[in-house]
Amino acid sequence: MGQGHQPGVAFRRCAAGHHAHRDVRGREGLPRHPKAPADFHRGGAPGTRHGMRLPGGVPGPGKVRACRIDGERRVPSGQCTRDGPGAVRVGVPGHVPRRALYRRGRSALRRWAVSDRIDALPRLAGGLLGAGIAAGTVSQFLRHRRVMHGHGDEPTLETGAGNLLSYRFSEPERPVAPDAPVLVFETALLSTAEHWAWLETALATDHPVLSYNRAGYGPSEYRKSAPFTLGSAVADLVDLVRGVCGARPVVLTGHSLGGYLALRALRPLREAAAGAVLIDPSHPAELLRSHRQAEGARRLGPTLSLMPTSMRLGLGALLSPPQWLGRLPTDLQRLALAQYRDWKLWQAGAREWEATYGEFLHHDGILPEIGVPLRLVAATRTHERDPTQAELHQEIVAAAPHGDQFLIDDTDHDALLLDRRPACRIAELISDFVTGLSTKDLSTTDPSTKARH
Repeated sequence: MGQGHQPGVAFRRCAAGHHAHRDVRGREGLPRHPKAPADFHRGGAPGTRHGMRLPGGVPGPGKVRACRIDGERRVPSGQCTRDGPGAVRVGVPGHVPRRALYRRGRSALRRWAVSDRIDALPRLAGGLLGAGIAAGTVSQFLRHRRVMHGHGDEPTLETGAGNLLSYRFSEPERPVAPDAPVLVFETALLSTAEHWAWLETALATDHPVLSYNRAGYGPSEYRKSAPFTLGSAVADLVDLVRGVCGARPVVLTGHSLGGYLALRALRPLREAAAGAVLIDPSHPAELLRSHRQAEGARRLGPTLSLMPTSMRLGLGALLSPPQWLGRLPTDLQRLALAQYRDWKLWQAGAREWEATYGEFLHHDGILPEIGVPLRLVAATRTHERDPTQAELHQEIVAAAPHGDQFLIDDTDHDALLLDRRPACRIAELISDFVTGLSTKDLSTTDPSTKARH
């Protein structure tokens, strides 16, 4: 619009020159002007549009033909038509009834909303996904830091292979003989030292106790560059016992896979090993002779291979707390849950399982040499669900110079350690066994006999 242009002036000139036109469809053009002809506006009071008052000089909705004379107003080409000398008609959207406008507005709004939602949905989903990944990553970082901190007071020992082992060693509360054996706890696959909490509490009053995390679990670090083998885990255990216990005698106590590792460590520790207590131990021939164990092993492998990467991506928070978590002492549950959701536990478990699976599948049928008294404690449900396991346990007991076996009623493999009642009963059996070692009153129970508790 040119400078100094006044719409009213143009309209007056149009009216004076009889160039004001009505729409070809019968709709009126410009709002009524005081000097416009009487028929220029149809219906309504002056200055209104069908009874609706409009701002002064502003045309209402309708197709009008605005005129300009002597070039007072410029209109882009393509929007103007000549109608007489010096007059230009400017196209403005024609009049539409209010109801039609309302319907059109709703339709346009609906189309806008749908298209906007379609366009925004990928961005929204991407934003939420990014926020979720960021939150998961931060959560994983804090969780991993909690795992590495542990209890905050564990010393560490570097093994000959370069691995760093965190451990807890406690002297008994009551005075004991200088040559009282140290109880050394060896954990199961995918387990940490916290799983021994009930046994440690029950035994620490009268016995020195050493518990630790194998390389890769909890604060312990796996630094060995060579491929992992069960032999390397045994070597770490031997280094730990020699470094912490010195010349003191030890009783190796292992659960599940830890029981088999304890058997393997008896020979290199023959000068220090006074005995062994095995709690539902693994047998190296179980994958070859037990259909139940073989099926479980085939399912476990693929799962373990995926878990470390998933945990590193921050998906650990999606893991539901394990059922056994509530069985632990309350003050350890938070740490145990952090360990369960951290990638370190699953990476260590996958590494150990790969080695275990390979060695057990190629077992030559010969058990490790057992040159010390041995006590085996098993869960009744383990033997009931898999009679082959009962046979394998019997073979281990028979291989010891002095061996016996006890069954804990109404319990399963994990509950032996994680439930307080069976753990306290096992603590009594261990104390009795250690007392028998010191008095030379070792059990000579026929290996075929099963004592139930």
